Amino acid sequence: MSRGKARKPTPEFERDRPNEWPQMRVGKSVCIRDHDNGRRSVTEFYGELGRFYNLRHAYDRAHELKDPYLAPHGFFRRLAHGNTGHAREFLEKFGPLVLSAGKRFTPGCHVGVSLEQFWTAHSRFCLVTNLWESRDDRARLAAALLEVYRHRQDRSPFEELPIGTKFGPPPSTNHQLYRFPWEEVDQEPEEWLHRAGLADLRNCAFYLIHLELNLHMRSRHIVWQRSWEPPKEGWRVVIWTESLWSAMWEFWGCDTASLSWRRCPHCQRLFYPKRRDQFYCKPRQQALASKREYARKLRARQKHGKKLQKRQGPRNRKEPQQ
Repeated sequence: MSRGKARKPTPEFERDRPNEWPQMRVGKSVCIRDHDNGRRSVTEFYGELGRFYNLRHAYDRAHELKDPYLAPHGFFRRLAHGNTGHAREFLEKFGPLVLSAGKRFTPGCHVGVSLEQFWTAHSRFCLVTNLWESRDDRARLAAALLEVYRHRQDRSPFEELPIGTKFGPPPSTNHQLYRFPWEEVDQEPEEWLHRAGLADLRNCAFYLIHLELNLHMRSRHIVWQRSWEPPKEGWRVVIWTESLWSAMWEFWGCDTASLSWRRCPHCQRLFYPKRRDQFYCKPRQQALASKREYARKLRARQKHGKKLQKRQGPRNRKEPQQ
């Protein structure tokens, strides 16, 4: 038996319960065999809830170290869709996407996670975040909008409503489905996307993002929390985290209001830029890219100069003497 000092339990009023979420210790998995190809695929994970971590602290640390993968929403965006090992790693690092109120604050509670639901949620998150990541590239943005249109009815198990659901002002629960611009003018989506300018594409994408962020905030609650600052005699307003799923949408929405993550063209890694003109995750790659851009502009100027010399050459050539 250890003779060390027993750790004092954290007083209840000092726990940041609205932002606490449990990790998951995955114990076993349920597999099925595909008789067509003879392979086994995991359909569910079972385990127990482990230690708590603070969602806000994870988000703040990710920004402090400029690494989106330290936050749940960044790590979730990174997952290879359908990769069982990636799903297990996410669950053990950040926990299940949703939990009932009774299980959430019960360490050791046994839970199960359906991978079909997990990957459906992942698909929805990637569809919407890809709109934002493609906002400066017309071809990519058009393809991202078309992908959302084709898969908008693939409902998430945690949000029964499809992408692009509009709600009336609170507390109204009336909702209707957003009509895409090509639906308003009765055109084929490919035809409208081919003719539309970048500004029109961005307006459509931003409106869809706006609707999706509000959709995932509609069940959140505002609560009072005892202040941690000395002398700990006041209170402060906080948002109660209903689920890890809704918290990830909130964190990503906050990212879009500042310098959001970018994808490095060299290694395809997501990173938080330190400056607005940083487009590579490492200084060395940024410096090499600047040199390549300088060399490209220099070659273009030299090529332009040679063309001018060829045009002006016959005019400046002296006539031969008789």
